[in-house]
Amino acid sequence: MRRKKLLLINPGNPWFFYFTPPLALGYVAAVTSDNWDIEIVDEKTRRFNFATAQADLVGITVMTPQARRAYEISAVFTRRNIPVVLGGIHVSMRPQEASGYATAVVVGEAENIWPKVLEDFEAGKMAKIYENKELVDLDTLPRPRRDLYGSYPASIIKTTRGCPFNCDFCCISAFNKRRYRLRPVDDVVDEMKGIKHKVLFVADDNIVGSGRQQDDERAMSLFEAMVQKETRKTWGSQASINVANNPEILRMMRKAGCASLLIGFEALETSALKGRGKYQNVQMASNEDYYSQVVNALHAHGIAVNGFFFNSHEDTQKSFERMANFLAKSDIDLVTHTILTPLPGTVLFDKTLPKLCFRQFPADWEKYDFSRLLAAPSHMTRSQFYHTRHKMIQKTHSWPRIFRITLQGLLHSHSPLMAFLLLISHYNQRKFFHKELRRNLAELKGSTHPSAFDSISMY
Repeated sequence: MRRKKLLLINPGNPWFFYFTPPLALGYVAAVTSDNWDIEIVDEKTRRFNFATAQADLVGITVMTPQARRAYEISAVFTRRNIPVVLGGIHVSMRPQEASGYATAVVVGEAENIWPKVLEDFEAGKMAKIYENKELVDLDTLPRPRRDLYGSYPASIIKTTRGCPFNCDFCCISAFNKRRYRLRPVDDVVDEMKGIKHKVLFVADDNIVGSGRQQDDERAMSLFEAMVQKETRKTWGSQASINVANNPEILRMMRKAGCASLLIGFEALETSALKGRGKYQNVQMASNEDYYSQVVNALHAHGIAVNGFFFNSHEDTQKSFERMANFLAKSDIDLVTHTILTPLPGTVLFDKTLPKLCFRQFPADWEKYDFSRLLAAPSHMTRSQFYHTRHKMIQKTHSWPRIFRITLQGLLHSHSPLMAFLLLISHYNQRKFFHKELRRNLAELKGSTHPSAFDSISMY
């Protein structure tokens, strides 16, 4: 009997690059029965000719900026009468839309429902929508099929799912029903020890939780186990600002191999933070002073800081200048500037939908990539917004600051590799933000420019 072929696809997006494999597809492969041959295709890392690809069934994971590309790929297979299943966070937020571009869609976490999808496929009676209403029990979570991944600079793992906070721009809370779930520590550490890569991204949305006692105790138990069982990994993750409140956690985190943390500072204005539900960031009269204390606390333990900040259509000349002056003087190792993006399923999307300039869905989903202004600015023209934002970024990423931060990184991490990576990251960010400005201004002028996917072969 011929073995069936399952093709799992992570669509490309030219404004997104990750140095780790698509973890979600590894989990889908893990709950696929043994009578399937499985191939994972990641468009971030290789070209692929979908028009001639052989498969009995295709699964595509979709985040919002990938949606248009995912639907294009799906069309290639459906024209060849090959069934396609779409899943992922965008599909879960827009199931009716996605169902128009595929044989079936999966809503919610896939691990519990995927075996049913395969069973129905083999019986020739697939439903249009498969909804997993129950969150996956992380005590029984299988290991992702890492043997199916290609070559990547680093590997990826999750120790938790969800986030205990409820920021209005984040779709994680909606997808996880505001549940913060923890994997068993022993299971996490055993998986880490089995990963060949020495560098890991721990893809938790919030690795230490909200600062509650039970969250702190769990974080400490995880880091202690990583030390005791000698996982010997260098890793980075994401955490909320409250991670700086517990020096003992930071000490053990660094001892366990943590080299960097992504911290969502987001904004300096208290009104902007409260308006986005980011109350945990408002702790002092001066947010600049509080943020500096957080950075200093992490640096004191040898942990680098990747600070996330957003600009929004509500920004003023004064708010831009305030952020530029703070970031230029700050010791934040890497600053990531984004433009506030209302993703489907979030409170922010529902609030701002009437104001959005790009509402031709699904074609416009590729614009929801955190690098475009999606609503008309309140206090300046769109061109002024982009130019003002770029001036702020130039000040943040000036060469004198880059060299200062690189030397600082070497001193607090004692790692020449860390300093080199900081230098390369800053250089790449300078190029990226210049490219972003040129593209955004070209779009304002209505200029024709190459399709985002010209470099990606679909046929």
